[in-house]
Parts: sequence; C-alpha cells; structure tokens
Amino acid sequence: MVTVGGLWRRVPAPGAAGLGGEPGGGDLVVAEGVYDDRASPGRLADPGGPVGAGGDAEVVDQSHECVGVCRLPRRRLGSNQRGSWFVAVTVAPSPPASARRSPQPQTVRVVDHWMRVARRALAVWKIAKGDVMASADTSADRLAGRSVVVTGATGGIGAATVLRLAGCGFDVIGTARSQEKADVLGATAAARGLRLRTVVLDVAEPASCREAMARVEEMTGGGAWAVVNNAGVPQAGALEDVSDEQARHLLEVNLLGAMRICRLALPGMRRRGEGRIVNVSSGLARVPWPMGGWYSASKHALSALTHCLRVETAHAGVRVCLVEPGAFATAMLDRAVADLAGADHSGEAGYGRSRALFTAVNQRVPGPEPVARAIAKCLSSRRPRARCTVGFDPRILVPLHAMSPLWLTDAVKHAVSGLPRTASARTEPSRMAA
Repeated sequence: MVTVGGLWRRVPAPGAAGLGGEPGGGDLVVAEGVYDDRASPGRLADPGGPVGAGGDAEVVDQSHECVGVCRLPRRRLGSNQRGSWFVAVTVAPSPPASARRSPQPQTVRVVDHWMRVARRALAVWKIAKGDVMASADTSADRLAGRSVVVTGATGGIGAATVLRLAGCGFDVIGTARSQEKADVLGATAAARGLRLRTVVLDVAEPASCREAMARVEEMTGGGAWAVVNNAGVPQAGALEDVSDEQARHLLEVNLLGAMRICRLALPGMRRRGEGRIVNVSSGLARVPWPMGGWYSASKHALSALTHCLRVETAHAGVRVCLVEPGAFATAMLDRAVADLAGADHSGEAGYGRSRALFTAVNQRVPGPEPVARAIAKCLSSRRPRARCTVGFDPRILVPLHAMSPLWLTDAVKHAVSGLPRTASARTEPSRMAA
C-alpha cells in the first residue's frame, strides 16, 4: 500500500468482474491530490481519471487490503481545501487463493467477524478523537496566530500556563496586576526564547477589566480567540472569622471577575464564529473543606456557571472547559497559611492543625506543570473535554466524597482539621470573654 496526501478509494482490482476477468477481491486505489467536488459533484474519480491536481489514479498493489477506512469530515480540512478525504487506518496482507484455509466452524467465523468489527471501530474512534489528522491540517497550522488571554499569569499555575502556551505556538497575552510584575513575566519569557505580551489587569475592578480587554482587542485585531480565567485568591479561615469585605473581594476575584472577562470576550468570539474559554476551578469545589469554606463556595459557583455557559454558547462555536486542579505547589497555599496565621482567632482549634496541614501539603506536592498541560490540551484539542480533573488527590477524594454519607465525611474532616466534634472539647476563652 502507498500512502499519499489525497483521496483513497476501494475499486475492483484488474481481473475482477467488469474489468475482463473473474470475480476477485477489491484492491486499494490511491490517487494523489484532493478530489474537487466542484468540478464533479457527488462522484468519485474512476481509475485512470483525473483527480484534482494530483494526476491519474493507479492500482498500486494487489497483495494488501484496507481493513479500516474512515472519511474525514470536511470541517477538519483547511478553509481552502475542498473535497472528500479518506484515510486508511489499517492494512493487512491478503493471502493468495491457493493458501486460503478450509471453511471454519460457525462459532469461529462469528468471533473473527466481531473481532474485525472491534478493530475497525477502535481505528475509527482514534481518528474521530483526533489522533490521526490530514496532512494539510497539522497542529502547528491550527495554533499559529491564535491569541489567548491568561489572567493571573505572574505566578503559580498562571505563569506555568503562559510559558507552556507560548512554547506551543499560541499568541499569549498574560495579565498582571502591576506593570512591574508584567515586566518580570516578559523578561522570564524572553530568557526562554518565547514571545509573550502582557497587559495590566485587576479582575476585581470592572473598569480595569474593560480597559484591559479593549487593549487586547486592539492587540489582536478583533479580540482574543481564547480566555483562561486563572486568577484567584484563597482567603482561608473559619466562616465566622472572614469579614464581609474579605468575602466580597474573594467573590470578585474568583467568581465575578472571571464571568466579567467572559462577558467582555464573548462578542469577539461570536463575530469570529469560534472561541475557547477555560475556567480554572478547584477540586475543593466538589470537596468543601473546613477553614476554607469561602474558597470552596466561590469555586463551586464558578463550576456551576461554567457548565451553564458551555450550553449557552455552544451554538456560537465557543467551547467552554472547566479545569479542576488538586493540590500543587504554588503561592496559593502560602497565602492560605498566611491568612490562617493572621486571623484574629488564629490560636483557636482548627487553625494550628490547618496551618500544619497546608504547609506539609505544599512541601510534598508537585509543581503546577500538570495543570498547565491540561489547559494547553483544552485549547489545542478539536473536541476538548467539558471538565478536566488534574491531580491524584481530587481523582480519589471527589468520588469518595460523593459516595460517602455525610456523617463519615464530617468525621474525617474533624479528624484531619483538628476541629472538636463536641462542645465540651472546645475551648474558646477569647470569644466567651467577649
């Protein structure tokens, strides 16, 4: 079999019925080029006939047969490609007639039949998933020039994401809260030989969001192709110890700011007819943890809005993905430890054990590169997953938490956080005196 970038078609081999010989099995005819259905709509080329710009078709081999052929949808081709493309998945040699075995029992024939069906289905599924692509539609061609805005790009997951996306060929625009941080981010990318642009943005300020997204529209000539909402703050502490101002700031950054960026980016995506939105939530959105209730609430709300946004914007060609990271070594855990240490009631039950837990976790978990890879996959895949859970801990804790009764999950949280389960075990002299 010969592989060329063009049309594949099975036709009767020379000597078969209709071509001057006895009936025989079909052989694969390969024609170089792309079939032009504008010239001959609805008709495949005959052997020896013209096929686009590739010339004549010819029978290349009679000793092989194609056992998995999948037609690539036209939307996978470039905008300048017309016609029908077929890709041969698996090719197996055909034994000569003299070497064919005697008829097999019915059971064996049935098993062989379904094994062939399974192999063909697997091959077609791999193509549909994007593992096999037409030669004119490479990843580099698809990613070149596609602009991506990443919020919270100066550290942790955001910094790892912008560097990885820039290495993949995206036109990356990272946001920073100050020009000094933006300059440091640009210098880091330049030291690695990567092209990266920056804008100043504070997602908690509506005016800053409007100015930054207007600047992005000028830089990209119509708006970003994709947005990654990564900016976030932890705000650890008991629910009754978090003030209204702290809670509002948390919701502005983790929830309202992300939706504000989506609202400002969607008009350009609608005009373009396509786009991507990746919202970075957390595994704690589905496993709420004591001493971090406000953070879990904000991420749970972000997940709910992301699922709704995915359905509301599908008709506009916008793909919306949710990424749920577990625990990774970032500045987020350091800030959570600082929040617990600076609380007014930091000496009470739960604070000391939570500080020790967050510190130990931050020292043992890996860096944020796995999350950056997951975000890059959401942006580069033709059919991205609606939700991507990253990390060992959420993949284990999320299903266990969902299947376990509340009395069991409460007992585990009491034991791990150090919070007492009964009133007699709790000592709070400061509050009783107040």
